[in-house]
Amino acid sequence: MPLLVRSALSRLSLALGLAVFFPVCVVAEEPVRITNGEWLPFFSESLKDFGRPSKLVADAFALEGVKVEYSFFPWKRSYKLSEQGRWDGTIGWPVSEERQKTHYYSKIPVDSGAWVLFHLKDTKLESGSLEDLKKYKFGVTLGEWALDGDDPLTQALREKALDYQITRTDEQSFLMLLRKRIDAFPQQREVGKYQIQQLVENGQISKQEAAKIVHIEKPYRNMPLYLLLSKKKKRNKHLIEAFDKGMLRLQQDSSANSN
Repeated sequence: MPLLVRSALSRLSLALGLAVFFPVCVVAEEPVRITNGEWLPFFSESLKDFGRPSKLVADAFALEGVKVEYSFFPWKRSYKLSEQGRWDGTIGWPVSEERQKTHYYSKIPVDSGAWVLFHLKDTKLESGSLEDLKKYKFGVTLGEWALDGDDPLTQALREKALDYQITRTDEQSFLMLLRKRIDAFPQQREVGKYQIQQLVENGQISKQEAAKIVHIEKPYRNMPLYLLLSKKKKRNKHLIEAFDKGMLRLQQDSSANSN
C-alpha cells in the first residue's frame, strides 16, 4: 500500500477513534450539574447525601466516571433552569409529554411512591367513582406533582372536573384541611405523614389535631420519578446513556448481593 494512502487511513482511523471516544471523555471530565429541591423525607439539602434518590443518581454516574453537583431551588425554578439549559438537568420528575419535548428521561426511575388522599376523620371521603368525589374540594400545591399523571383522579383535577384550590405549600394544604377550607389533599403517602409530624414538632398544630388527619388506604396512583437532562446541552444525550448504564450496574450489583 502506498505510503500516502497508508498515512491517510491512519489519520482516518484516529479521527474515527476520537469521534467514538470524545463524547465519553467530555462526559467524564466535566461534572453534571443537576437542580434539586426540598421534598422531605426524600429530597433535601439537609439530608445526608441530599437524600436517597440524590445519592442513587450520584452513585450511578460515579460508576461511569462522572461527578455530580447539586444545587437546590424551588421546584418550579429547578425545572426551568434545566429546561433553559442553564443547568444540565433536574432530578425527581414524573413522565409528561411536555417535559419529554425538552428533556431526555432516564430509563430507570430514581424513586417511586404511592399517592393517597388525606382527609379529616369526620369527612367520610368516598374512594369510589369520580362522580362521588365531585362534592369535595381538593387542595393542590403550586409547582409540584399533584397535577402530573395519567390516572383518572389526576386527569379530573387537571381538567377541572373536580373542584380544587391552589396552595403555596403542602403545609398550607394540611392547615386548610384542619380548618375545613378543603376536604381532601392528594399527597405522596410518606411525604404527607412526615409533613404532619413536622407541623406537630414545629408547634403549628397539636397532636390531637394531627390525629384528626387520616388518608384513604388504597393509593390512587403510584408515581415513578426520573432524572431529566436538558436537550439544550449537546453532551446530555451521552450523559443520559452513561447514567442508564450506571443504574443498570447498580441494579445488577444489588441483585447479586441479595443472592
